[in-house]
Amino acid sequence: MSIEAWALAHATHRSCTSTEFMYDDMASQSGRSLPVVYREFDLGRASDWHDEGCILDFFCGVGAKDARVLDFGPGDGWPSLRIAPFVAEVVGVDTSERRIHACEANAVRLGIENATFLSTRAETCLPFDDDSIDGITAASSIEQTPDPLQTLAELFRVLRPGGKLRLSYEGLRRYAGGQERIGWIGAGKAGAVVDLYDRDLEAQSARMIRVCTTIDRETAARRLDVPANGQFALDRLSVGRLERLEAAIDEVRVCRLRHPGGVSFIELCEQAGFNATGTHSGAAVARNLFASPTRRYRPADHAGLTEYLLPIIDSTVTLEAPLHSDPWITAVKPPQVGRSG
Repeated sequence: MSIEAWALAHATHRSCTSTEFMYDDMASQSGRSLPVVYREFDLGRASDWHDEGCILDFFCGVGAKDARVLDFGPGDGWPSLRIAPFVAEVVGVDTSERRIHACEANAVRLGIENATFLSTRAETCLPFDDDSIDGITAASSIEQTPDPLQTLAELFRVLRPGGKLRLSYEGLRRYAGGQERIGWIGAGKAGAVVDLYDRDLEAQSARMIRVCTTIDRETAARRLDVPANGQFALDRLSVGRLERLEAAIDEVRVCRLRHPGGVSFIELCEQAGFNATGTHSGAAVARNLFASPTRRYRPADHAGLTEYLLPIIDSTVTLEAPLHSDPWITAVKPPQVGRSG
């Protein structure tokens, strides 16, 4: 019997969404690592330049100045809380109530008053009228829904004609070369959780298994004979080793997701009604500028970095990129489509 077959046959197993699988268990989706949201921005960190590039990319990608922006799947309030100072209003929507509570708490702590957050179910319509949103950001969230095409169609419905959806996503090609089938042990509500990921790059899909236990991480690792910290190959596991956890298993969760690559995501956007293009990302530009040995400009503060990067990234998000590289996507609702379309 395979590990996957064992999980599906286990008495406590249940199929669930990604929200139920993990996001409702996270006090912080980012591990409280986000610059500005959780800590002071550090001009000396490449990762903080990368983060700034992402934020400016989303802002420029939707053309959202003085607009009403929907952030689909905000996590800890990213990018919604970071783009809020640039726009009239941000509304974050997530299927996880715990994520919404985290976003609201972060907004209060940061003193951001033009951002609100709403919880909705994955299978229901978004709580907005047709053509009522000026721009939409989606940071690796659409592929986390049960039906990405249905999600895109709903985003298309609420976006105004001529409005833009700017999205990033987790294409599976990044896991090629040994990362397709991996696992690791983390901390859950009652004890250790053993997460097992089986990614099918050809089918652009992933099956995730979470074994929730009532024992601590070190004990679980010893019984499975795998590292307590860091990932391990699923080939190191066997059903026999998993059965060593039997008395401590609280439940087994199984989640299946579709993970389209660049070509497939463009096709889905177009099926939903958008005109879609893959472009270069501001994140990559910002990180490359940080590492450039010929860069002469050294910003004095975060505001100076924003001013420096903004015109560069505003141009970058219009430059088409090869779809095989899984680029960020700008999807535009045709101007003639709407209530009168």
